[in-house]
Amino acid sequence: MFSSAAQSGFERFAADAQVRDAAVSPSGDAVFLAIQDRNELWKVSPEGAVEARAHTNRAPVAVSVSADGEAVAVANSLPGTISLFRAGDLGFIAHVTSGGGPIDIAALPGGGFAVANFIGDSVTLVDVENPEQPVSLPVEGVPSAVAASEGYLAVATRVPAALRLYPQGSRSPVTVALPGTPHAVAAASRDRFAVATDAAVLLIEPHAAVALWGHVGDTRVYLFRHGSLTYQTRDHSLVQELINAGYGSSDMIRSHPKRSLLTSA
Repeated sequence: MFSSAAQSGFERFAADAQVRDAAVSPSGDAVFLAIQDRNELWKVSPEGAVEARAHTNRAPVAVSVSADGEAVAVANSLPGTISLFRAGDLGFIAHVTSGGGPIDIAALPGGGFAVANFIGDSVTLVDVENPEQPVSLPVEGVPSAVAASEGYLAVATRVPAALRLYPQGSRSPVTVALPGTPHAVAAASRDRFAVATDAAVLLIEPHAAVALWGHVGDTRVYLFRHGSLTYQTRDHSLVQELINAGYGSSDMIRSHPKRSLLTSA
């Protein structure tokens, strides 16, 4: 089951299949679904009608639509390939070999796609006009997600937990340490990136060297400068409220018998 965005709202659509990922066309007139149990790509109208289907390779895990809306790419985990299709009729273009274990895919603003490979520790760059010659970008760490803006290619890595920002045309990234394992990254306006981790959600601005964050419960964000702790977020917990009210010290966070009682989660 998924909801497709229409201009007047959302239409509910019973897919009767294992939908692993979805992508909306730039014009908003179609939703593309990676159907894992059928090894298929579906094109669905905003009203919920299946307009076209195409066979992918095995275990499709991620789908993306090109910036111009003309092509669709599907990352297939088991054979380690990327399947390319025409967006209009899902006509087949090519199967491209990835760097091993593709897990996420993003459209590049200038055309083509970037695919994060968690086994190969790399990103595969695919040109739809020349799919026979993909480019491999080595990544220091285990990639978990990828996104692209006009100025940067952003690769989130699980080990170590970081966001690696590659300026356009560069193979040398700026690395931003993250407060938890990243699960998703998305490009926002002005070359900013939103990152979801298991500890917090962050909005990172590379140009300003600024990161905004939000968290809930007792997952914490720590800020270190020159090896020293300079900032720590406050827990949403009963113990933190007692500390805020002056009934104890920060040592209670580790020792109080009710330290795990949360006020927000």
